[in-house]
Amino acid sequence: MADWSERENEIIWEGVRCGGEYLDELGKSDLAVLTKDELVQFAKCLLQRVVEERLIGVDPLDDEIPF
Repeated sequence: MADWSERENEIIWEGVRCGGEYLDELGKSDLAVLTKDELVQFAKCLLQRVVEERLIGVDPLDDEIPF
């Protein structure tokens, strides 16, 4: 299992909270009863914050290749 920093744990917790809010909106708490689309949206809620944080400070990917 990976060692996570305190900040990474905070970011993951924010994603979990977002996922919980989405489930509240659906009125569902059992992941087994979610449709495929609902489960994908739930996963997006969980991952969005992590992805956003990882992209902070990343240089644009359209730089000219140096060779």
